[in-house]
Amino acid sequence: MMSAKDRLIAEIDAALALARAGGMDQARLKQAWAALDRIAADPQVGLLGQPTQLGLPRKLHSARLRLAKLAGDPVQMTGLRATAVPPQDLLADLFPADPATRAAHARAAGQPVTRMVHQLWVGGPVPPNCGIWRAWALRHGWDYRLWQETDLARLGVTSDPLYLAMRAAGDLPGAVDVARYHVLAHWGGLYLDCDWYPIRPELSPEDILPPYGLSAIPEAGPRLVGGAGMLLANGTIATPPQHPAILWLLQVLPEFAARLPGTPAWWQTGPLPFTLAARRGPVNVLDIGLLGGSVPRGTPLAEVQAKAQELAAGPGAEFLLEWKSW
Repeated sequence: MMSAKDRLIAEIDAALALARAGGMDQARLKQAWAALDRIAADPQVGLLGQPTQLGLPRKLHSARLRLAKLAGDPVQMTGLRATAVPPQDLLADLFPADPATRAAHARAAGQPVTRMVHQLWVGGPVPPNCGIWRAWALRHGWDYRLWQETDLARLGVTSDPLYLAMRAAGDLPGAVDVARYHVLAHWGGLYLDCDWYPIRPELSPEDILPPYGLSAIPEAGPRLVGGAGMLLANGTIATPPQHPAILWLLQVLPEFAARLPGTPAWWQTGPLPFTLAARRGPVNVLDIGLLGGSVPRGTPLAEVQAKAQELAAGPGAEFLLEWKSW
């Protein structure tokens, strides 16, 4: 017998399938919206996950966003994307604002970023991206460190209860989120996700980021986070060691994750808590134009190189191409 949660998910899937089958047919889209409205009124709708800022369960909110995209409605898309985050009052007490904290962040903004590139890889063969980034770092006079589980164990990361919980739950992205904060807190430097490829390797780290303070790239599109409208990605972070934002993040992350059970890593451990911690003081917001799009997962290296050369020959200033080689 189907559980109530599975029934609701099946109803969501049916509503979206109805919209897809009709293309831009307004009658079908109207029926799909009505179906989602009926799900919202279901007394068991709370089974669909943590509430967002609109008070909708996360899975239903996500379904409404997907339907808005199918309908090509930019107003609905913008509003639903911006509010696809937890209610502000749920987490506000974990990131209090006070003059001493702001002053500590301001002082850290004048501290130098360690000249070391960090990457993390847990499980499976190391992707070729890592060797490419190692060559890039050394070319420009920076150190390079690839962190695997044995290295993380020596740093004490693998004894972190939240790291262990994420690993036990099979949430590898969440575990790697926790690990990167430990590495950056201890060493400082430039952290890069393993699914990046350098479009213009002749550019040095100094060509793309400030040499001081905490830096990150914003996510595309608005998110109503902490009273503002920007979410910082955590796949590229530059920082001095012992930055107060990273130290505080490690301190509150267990409670933060505990308040958001069953949610994706970007809510529990990734860009959301990172943004709330970073924005307690000044932070360098890097140019989103550094991002050069993506290639399909598993694209051969030769094709990735050709795409990078194509972008490098163009009029833009892209530096990072997303490529999951595995």
